Parts: sequence; structure tokens; C-alpha cells
Amino acid sequence: MPHAPRTAGHQGSPAPAETGGRPSDGDESSGAPLTAGGEPQQGLVIAEFEPLEEPRPTGDRPSTGPRSSEDGPSTGARSTGDRPSTGSRPADDGTPEEARPADGGPSKGARTAVDKALDLVEAVGRAPRPPRLTELADEVGLHRATAYRILLDLVRRGWVLRAGDRYLPGTAVLLLSSRAAHNSLTSLARPVLTDLSAGTGLMVNLQVLERTGSRVVDVVRPDRLAMISTLLGEALPVHRFAGPLALVAALPPEARGPYLDVAREAGHPMAGPGGLPADLARTEADGFAVEHGRNDRFVASVSRAVTPVAGAPVCALTVVGPDAEIDADRLGRLRDALASAVDTLTGLLAGTAREAAG
Repeated sequence: MPHAPRTAGHQGSPAPAETGGRPSDGDESSGAPLTAGGEPQQGLVIAEFEPLEEPRPTGDRPSTGPRSSEDGPSTGARSTGDRPSTGSRPADDGTPEEARPADGGPSKGARTAVDKALDLVEAVGRAPRPPRLTELADEVGLHRATAYRILLDLVRRGWVLRAGDRYLPGTAVLLLSSRAAHNSLTSLARPVLTDLSAGTGLMVNLQVLERTGSRVVDVVRPDRLAMISTLLGEALPVHRFAGPLALVAALPPEARGPYLDVAREAGHPMAGPGGLPADLARTEADGFAVEHGRNDRFVASVSRAVTPVAGAPVCALTVVGPDAEIDADRLGRLRDALASAVDTLTGLLAGTAREAAG
């Protein structure tokens, strides 16, 4: 069958904007062949050849044919990018014939393309700090070129965010997390919100982070504050509300870009002490976000993120009330009450995690 060349990492569409295009020579994530020291060789274009009719994936067990372009140019069929081993000609579902169960189901040890993508998403999520390509490839047992090609698609779909040469959980993960949080956090956090509202006499809401800000997923509002909107179910931008400000300040700096972009497009100042980056820096250092009249000139709010693991906020608790009731004299007491509520909710989340692990 005739074979057609294609460059390594080509996905059939331009690289997504988050990736900044295909890395230049010398970028470890480029998928180029490596020198003995582990650095990419410069100035080489890697071609891989495959049949014009796209072959089915081969799972974790590559065939005995030539090595794929992850290890160097080849005129044979591609392997799956996993570490090579010997095996028979793959079956239609990607499993070698001798490894296929009698009932026709998948073999126990086979790893599909979906498995590899999920392995990478999970590795990014559990990393103690944003990992580089090499670290991710080693973690999940893939060649770097294969890991890079999969990461390109994950970035394009929003499951992974690329920041320089490191990778973080993407906006799709955050969005999915917010949906799950809406179903689980509300029941867990409702008693905490109720107690905090009763103790302060103010409205308290629960917010989770989304793609461009936060969303209010639960509210406890005293009857006397019925004139203040609950904003329940609404998406809030970081430059106008304390809740998203607390959540974004709890993210690593390299993950804040999408939220800064929203504020920039809205014409919010970026430079100087009144700019959003300065607000985020103050909130990160202090642990509390405070706003007076940014969305409603008669309303103020104080917020604190719930962050069981550094750099990964789960939600935020926000106290909202008339601006006159969140003044300098009362702010200290509100901060103490809010910090205690956040500690309580953090403990509840930790207990839930221990129960799930057990």
C-alpha cells in the first residue's frame, strides 16, 4: 500500500492558541528526536509514514514492525508510542491475537487512546506543581512525542492548560468540577453557610471557579437583606466580585491568564496599585478578598477560598452585606468568622475524602 509522510505531532488542524503553536527547535515538548543528554536535536523535521488508510490503534502492544517516528523516522506502520515490545500482528481492536480473550472482549492489559489521554489529565491534576512534558511522559509511560501529540488535543479541548513549558488542569476540568461541586458541595456546605450567616447577620454564598470567573451555587440570605440580589446561578467576573478574586488569587500565577483577559477586555485597569494583578497579589498575601461597591455601590463583600491543596481552590465562602456594615471596625470580626467557617468546611471536605479513600 502506498505510504504518505506526515510530520510528527500533526493533528490535522492548526495548534491551539493556548499552546502557542508548535514549539520551536529546542523546546522539550516539540517531539523532536533527543540527543544523549535528553535535549532535542536542532533543525530536524521528523517525518513519519503510515498507510493512506488510517490504521486502527494498537493499544499497549506494538507490533514487531519498524519503530515509529517517536524513536526516529520509519517507513513502516506506526506504533502506539508506548515502550516497544514484541507481539503478533494486531487485531482489529488493537489487541494482539494471542492476547485476545475467548469472549472477544478487550485484553486485561491493553491501554487505549482514551486511557492515555485520561492518564495525562490525571497526572496533570495530581502533580504537586505544574509538570513539564518530560515529567508527564515519564509519569504515564509514554514517549515524549506521543505525549505531546495527545496534549495538543487536550489543550485544544480545554482539558489541559499550557503555561510556558508546564501544564495545568484546563478550563474543561474546572467546568466539570464546578458541575460536580454544585451537586456535592451544596449539601456539605449548607450548614456552614447557615451558621456563618446567623453569626454575622449577613448574606453568605458559596462559589466555585469556572472558565472565566466564578459561579454562585448556593446562598443563605437573611430576610432583612432581601433588597440585595443573591446572584444565585450567575457567573461573576474576577474584577467586580470578591468571590472570584479569592479563587483566582489561590491559583498559581501562570493559571490566571484567562481571568485577567476577561477583565482586560472589560476595560478594567491592569497596571498600578488599582490594577487587577495588584489586587490578586494583595489577596494572595492576605488570604482574604475585599471589595466595596464594585458591582453595587451600596454593597460590599469579603471572601476566602477553600483550598485543601495549595494551588487548587475547591470553592469560596463570601460574606455579603450593606457597605456600611462591612467597615473597618467590623471587618476584623468578619474575617475571623469567615476564616473559622472556611476551616470547618475544609475539615468536612477532608473527612469526605478520607471516607471515599477508605
